[in-house]
Amino acid sequence: MKQNDFSSGRIIGISDGVFAIAMTLLVLELKLPALDPSADSSVFAAALMEQVPGFIAWILSFAILCRLWIIHHGLMRTGNTRSWRFLAWNLVFLAAVSFIPFPTSLLSKHPDQVVSVVVFSGTYMVASFALFGMAVSYRRQTGSAGSATEGSSVARLVAILVAVALSSCLLALVHPWLGVLIWVLYPFASAVGRRSRHPVASQTGDGG
Repeated sequence: MKQNDFSSGRIIGISDGVFAIAMTLLVLELKLPALDPSADSSVFAAALMEQVPGFIAWILSFAILCRLWIIHHGLMRTGNTRSWRFLAWNLVFLAAVSFIPFPTSLLSKHPDQVVSVVVFSGTYMVASFALFGMAVSYRRQTGSAGSATEGSSVARLVAILVAVALSSCLLALVHPWLGVLIWVLYPFASAVGRRSRHPVASQTGDGG
C-alpha cells in the first residue's frame, strides 16, 4: 500500500545528516604539502600556492552548501508531514548534495579543465531544480498563501543559481578560470537578489 505522507522530522534528520557528511568530506580533500623537512621557506610557499585551487573549491562548495541548507530549512520549518512528491524531490536533492564532494575535488585538482567546471556547475543545477520541485510540491500540498510566498522566494534563489551555473559553463568554454570566477561572484549576485525580496531565511527570523 502506497504511503502518501511522510514525517517532516525524519526528512529533516536524514537531510541534516547528508549535509553534515558532505560538508565534512569537502575539507578532507585539503592535504598538507609533502615536503622534505629541510625545504626552505620559498619551496614551502610554492607548495602552499599549489593548494590554492583546492582552497577555492572548498570555500565555494561550503558557502553554496550553506545557502542550500538555509533554503531547505525554510521549506521544512512548518508542517508535520510532507507528500511523497516532496520526498521524491528531496531524495534527488540529497543525491546531488552527497555527490558535491566529487566535483569539488575535480575542480580543485583540475581547475584548468572545462569538464571540471561543467560537472561542478551541473551538480548544483540538479540540486537547484530539486529544491524548486520541493517548493512546488509543498505548495500543492498546503495550498496556503505562506507556502506560495516561500515557493516564490525559492524560485528566485533557484533562478540565480541556475543562471550562475549556465554562465559558468559557457564562460568555461572560453577559459575554465572564467567559469570558476562566476562562482566566486555568486554570493554577491545572491545578495543583490535578496535586497529586492523577503528571503526564506528572514521569514524564520534569522535572515542576516
